[in-house]
Amino acid sequence: MFAEGPIVVALDGTPHSASTLQFGVEEALRAGAPLVLARAPHEPHRSIAWAYACVPGAMGGYVPKDDTTAFLERTRAEVSLLHPGLRVSARVLRGPLLASLCVLSHDARMLVVGARGVLGRPGPGANSAFLARSGHCPVAVVPAMGVTAPSAWTPVVVGVDGSPASVAAARTAAASALRRGVPLLLAHARASAPGPRPRRGSAPRLGDPADPCHDGARSVAALIGAEHPALEVRLTLMDDDPARSLVELGRDAALVVVGSRGLGPVRGQMMGAVSRAVIRSAPCPVLVLRESMDPLRHVGGAADGPP
Repeated sequence: MFAEGPIVVALDGTPHSASTLQFGVEEALRAGAPLVLARAPHEPHRSIAWAYACVPGAMGGYVPKDDTTAFLERTRAEVSLLHPGLRVSARVLRGPLLASLCVLSHDARMLVVGARGVLGRPGPGANSAFLARSGHCPVAVVPAMGVTAPSAWTPVVVGVDGSPASVAAARTAAASALRRGVPLLLAHARASAPGPRPRRGSAPRLGDPADPCHDGARSVAALIGAEHPALEVRLTLMDDDPARSLVELGRDAALVVVGSRGLGPVRGQMMGAVSRAVIRSAPCPVLVLRESMDPLRHVGGAADGPP
């Protein structure tokens, strides 16, 4: 269903919601999809409320429980005024927040949440991490610093390894790059041998193009190039920690897309280590999806993996 559904944006009334909303609005405009603004009438943990009360002006970003409907309607009206052609609706969530958002994600094209840790700590909070691994549609996690300014040279980055999950991620990333009019950068990093930990912010080490460990990534690049001949597809091969490499590439990216394929007895219900690490540290929005969310499965096409 997610190929035709709305973009659902989960707002919490804090200043971070502005970044989350901006990303959701831009995605809806590019996709020609309806926009649903959602919020649950809950109050913050008492320690967070205390912190708001101690910071001058901070309470202006917190929406009290009884103002949820007014906040959503005000936000809906502002978005509609700025974008008259966009179909915008508001939904006050009843019941547990995470369960309600998971229900909405059943019929959504994308669920957009903010990556905001407790009391402003970096990385996603427990809610965004849970939704990224449990949502029934692709889940975008937006960092507090917001969205990268658009540029013709700002690529969409996707991590690939030849697995079905990475094929689904590459196809979704390709569609996103086409809508943005930017290149698609496929990245594969092979974890290097143990050694000194690389300095934070250092460039990932380029891999040997002839290394057979990169064959799966090359196959995915060929597949995406054949499916989208008009799209500029680039492939970068690295010998480095996969999550760290994607985070570094994300510094100059409009979006990082990762396929989640948790392993073990509860595979499919857990988020893989790479995707979990990327949403924790990436400086740009991260889109997380599972193998079952391959877009070709939802438009009547074949969803075969790389040749």
